[in-house]
Amino acid sequence: MNREQFQKMIADAKAGRFECLIVKDFSRLGRDYLEVGNYMEFVFPVIGLRFISVNDNYDSNKNCGMTGGMDVAFKNLIYQMYSMDLSRKVKSARRNRNRNGEYTAAFVKYGYRKDPQDRHRLIIDEDVAPYVKEIFEKVASGMTTGEIARQFNQRKVPTRLMSQRGKSNYVPYHDKRDDLWSDDAVLVIIRDEGYMGRLIQNKSEIWGFGEYKKIVKLKRSEWSVVEDGMPAIVGRKLFEDANAKVPNRTIKKTERIGINLFI
Repeated sequence: MNREQFQKMIADAKAGRFECLIVKDFSRLGRDYLEVGNYMEFVFPVIGLRFISVNDNYDSNKNCGMTGGMDVAFKNLIYQMYSMDLSRKVKSARRNRNRNGEYTAAFVKYGYRKDPQDRHRLIIDEDVAPYVKEIFEKVASGMTTGEIARQFNQRKVPTRLMSQRGKSNYVPYHDKRDDLWSDDAVLVIIRDEGYMGRLIQNKSEIWGFGEYKKIVKLKRSEWSVVEDGMPAIVGRKLFEDANAKVPNRTIKKTERIGINLFI
């Protein structure tokens, strides 16, 4: 319930912009049954907000601001347990599909696009794949990632984010340097084993539930890895030659904007 839009709604209610909140059921208000009960019994009555849950046949005006006793408490607890169980099942189903070679992320890495006939399969994006191969060849021949970035910027080579516009439902949530290459952006490509045809997913996972969830990086042994799970743009030798030439350093977090955690 710490969501920005939820808190904005509460602020609007305190300001008197509306007097009644209607939801389908208690789970639409929140998934933490203790927090839901707190809002129903303390917060809403204090700010004078009428609360109605249609499927639960609950109206705070008929319950004098109280939650409705154990019946409501049990319903909220059941909703939370159901949501937690559903979350676990979704994660398990996604992982099984990934292990079977299905691509489930929303967006794709530079040089690929989703097959129009099968959205769970990747095909090579012929518009930009040649730039990927060029990067590997230049690095393998001794050119630095910074030099490649400068050359690509001078040539106005489309970046990953630019190449996705018009080919997917990508909408940037920032307006920072989408059209510029950096040495780290080049390094991300060089280190990506997917360009050899190795489909790697589930590098990270969401742990926890509701307001307490966090993203945790998984060990490599826990990743979903499928050899030849996608078409290769470069061969293994070229990949290894290029990676032998790049420095072993951490990629800046800011350069990872837009990279899906399931890739």
